Amino acid sequence: MKNQKRVIVLIILAIAITIAVILPLQHIMTGETGGAKAQIAPWFKVNVPYAYVNLNQAGTNNTMNWDGAQIQAIANFTLTPEAIALKDADAQIEFYQFHLYSDQGSIVNITYSVAVSRSETYSPETAGRQGIGITGSGGNIFNFADGTTYDANPVIGESITGGGQVLFNNPELPERDYTVASVGSYIADYNGENSNPVLANLRNTQVLYLEVSRIFSITYQENAEPATTTTLASNEILCQIELTKINDGFVYGTYTEGTLPTPVQVPNK
Repeated sequence: MKNQKRVIVLIILAIAITIAVILPLQHIMTGETGGAKAQIAPWFKVNVPYAYVNLNQAGTNNTMNWDGAQIQAIANFTLTPEAIALKDADAQIEFYQFHLYSDQGSIVNITYSVAVSRSETYSPETAGRQGIGITGSGGNIFNFADGTTYDANPVIGESITGGGQVLFNNPELPERDYTVASVGSYIADYNGENSNPVLANLRNTQVLYLEVSRIFSITYQENAEPATTTTLASNEILCQIELTKINDGFVYGTYTEGTLPTPVQVPNK
């Protein structure tokens, strides 16, 4: 067990703030489905200790004004020893769906990715460093050491992208088998149009629910054919919470200051 708990360093990708639209997740396959190629055990331990929906997030600039709601949840992902050790692969990317809904229907689907990759190695022969797994990422597009590029957008479809993280194995640093993420989105009307039915639904409901499920995974193995494999999940609900209505929105749990280096909204006292 000690050998399986490899070390990981965290790189946080920017969280996308997007106007929410109610659209179903489209399971369109890219790459190859899993077959004879070995698969890493998925990560199933996910919990949400805190979530806050601010219903009065308004603003203005020189060209427009907006009135909307800010959705933010703090999620803890505990990784399995197999995923951290990257058994039978050089990288794995897991995509999760955060589904916010009310008794009146769906509010928004937000996807978030967590990836584990083998770290780069130093080569005395070339006097340089060489990547082993993921060498670059932006949005839902990932670049790998052998030049392979994987675009996850066709699999995700029209779901809102909430961001992602890449974790690198590094045996020189302290052990860590979990990561914390801020997952969010922004729903708004612009210039007084009052045309977003999702925002109206959100403001008229009394109870909100948030469900988290794993929707698909991508594995990468250098010198394999194909290099990447896409495996769809069963959409099993891994975590479910109920948010309570307060004066300026909805809340679940209490945020612990300093949990994340980025700003986290909390209810007005």
